[in-house]
Amino acid sequence: MSRPEPLDSISNWEVPSGDKPIPEVPETPPEGFVDLRQALSWKPEDDNTWLLGEDRWLCESGSCLWVAQSGIGKSTLLVQAAMTWALGRPLFGIKPREPLKTVIIQAENDRGDLFEMVNGSLSGMGLTESEIDEALGRVFAYESIHRIGNAFIEYAREIIEFYKPHQVIVDPLLSFAGIPVNDQEKMTRFLREMITPLAKETGTLWHLIHHTGKPPRDKKAHDGWTNCDFSYLGAGSSELTNWARAVNVILSVAPGIFKLVLSKRGTRAGATDPVTGDRTTAVYMRHSEHGLAWEQIPETDALRAIEEASLESVARRKPEPLTREELEKILPSRPVTTDQAVSILRDHREGLTEASAKSLLRLAACSGVVHRGDFPKLQKHAGARVFFSLQPFPATFVDDMTRQSIRTVPSV
Repeated sequence: MSRPEPLDSISNWEVPSGDKPIPEVPETPPEGFVDLRQALSWKPEDDNTWLLGEDRWLCESGSCLWVAQSGIGKSTLLVQAAMTWALGRPLFGIKPREPLKTVIIQAENDRGDLFEMVNGSLSGMGLTESEIDEALGRVFAYESIHRIGNAFIEYAREIIEFYKPHQVIVDPLLSFAGIPVNDQEKMTRFLREMITPLAKETGTLWHLIHHTGKPPRDKKAHDGWTNCDFSYLGAGSSELTNWARAVNVILSVAPGIFKLVLSKRGTRAGATDPVTGDRTTAVYMRHSEHGLAWEQIPETDALRAIEEASLESVARRKPEPLTREELEKILPSRPVTTDQAVSILRDHREGLTEASAKSLLRLAACSGVVHRGDFPKLQKHAGARVFFSLQPFPATFVDDMTRQSIRTVPSV
């Protein structure tokens, strides 16, 4: 079979005789076509598909992921949000387009828990009886503990067709997905082949409540994280974050102080500081003293509380100074090197860091609780130059150690 001759250019290409002609482009384009010419006359302020926030933060058929540790108050926050937006009021500055109708489908809270959230939210908002009636006329709750996957989607469809809500709250996601949270292929199928088509078909905005994974052992593991980094804090596949139009994360930042991080598209949410009125992507909150609800607090107050908590934490971690009685119980009668003394202290005091142990030894030496000697000549023979001893070092200590001709002091 001969190799075809290369084309000089596309422009001089012709259909060889005998071949079928190139089919004409159909007048009706395939499904999903978007006419970009419409962008020339489109204006954001005229877009009537937005539901929440500024700058089209969340729109009809959209999606939002809410992430936090178990028991922190995710469900309470979303119930409060539903009640607030049902009256057309802003929550933390986040405004609804109009009074929103919401359906909550949940499997985690018993009726007592749910009623506490409702009463707490309504009490915290300081509503009149007519306003309470208005809010409850736009928020509807359903409990389902056995529907997962397709069965859940059909159940949600039935509820949506009945109420025709603006938005649906799913609490929590994993109670209804019925798949391994780390399985990206199955998560993609559930989100993009099940939820998204229903959202598009009905125009509903979907809020999914989700948990974080196990907390890291390192308390400073999230230091330096950006807002975008926090959007991936939810347990399981990153597909959750990639799919969601917006992601919000609740973090505990000090005793009784929490931060709602509007991590994905947060600059469009329109959240504001309650004192300055400045727009923010970090909403500081605390649990209300008047019921199961959240209260926003100014950023300045939150940062002050965080600083005070940090100072208290440092003070609590500061170890007690060494005493003579304690050292006599744990140190041998002969001198030991710094490394050996540190090892003994850390074995004796659980949780003591190496740096803290060295600091305690220096402090003990300065206060006369233990004797510290620096002998540069012993670095070669003993493998160390600084020693600690319960008794004063004899004048012959260096000569005695040198005569032993050892490079390391025997282990204690």
